[in-house]
Order: sequence, then structure tokens, then C-alpha cells
Amino acid sequence: MTPATSAITSALPASRQGVGSALNDLSREVGGAVGIAVMASVLTSGYQRHLDLVGRAAAQAARARASVAVAVHLGEAVSSPARVAFADGLHLALLIGTGITLAVATILRGHGFDPPA
Repeated sequence: MTPATSAITSALPASRQGVGSALNDLSREVGGAVGIAVMASVLTSGYQRHLDLVGRAAAQAARARASVAVAVHLGEAVSSPARVAFADGLHLALLIGTGITLAVATILRGHGFDPPA
């Protein structure tokens, strides 16, 4: 991130470098927050969708769907499927994150941006 900030500020006249640096920081922080929120939503959705609790009490299933941390304390019949569902949700989030990363890298390379090695 330091090279990116340096490249941005050095490309601007001295009178605009503060604004450029601030805009760079803002976009990085907003992007990080939005990225974390999106990945957490994908992970949660994947967990809830893959959690198979057929035959469990409705209250117990609802508690397990609300939180994997709670599910692992509800006994082996719930904790085992919860762990599997969490891993499935995590795999889904990682695949989507990787796909987005590759798409952005492809788009940036198509516009003449070649990151340093």
C-alpha cells in the first residue's frame, strides 16, 4: 500500500498531494469495510444455506442458524453439521473473493496497469 500511496502523491503537484493522499486513504478504508461486509455476508449466507438440521427442534435449529459459535455448544448432533456448513460457507466466500480479485487484476491489466513484482 505504501508504493501505491507514493505513486499517487508523486503524480500530483505539491499543492494537491495532501488531497490525493487523503482520497487514497478514504477509498482504501471504505473498500476494506465494504469488502469485509460482503465477504461476511457471503460466509453467513453459505453457512446458513448448508446447515442441515432436519429433525432438530425448531428453537435449537434457529439458534444454530444464528451463530456457528452457539451451534458448536449444542451437542454433537448440531455441532458436527455446523462445522461442515461453516467450512462450506468459508469455501464459497474464498472462491468469490478469489474470483473478484482475478477479475479486478484482469481489468487493471487491460488498462495498462502492471503491478510491480
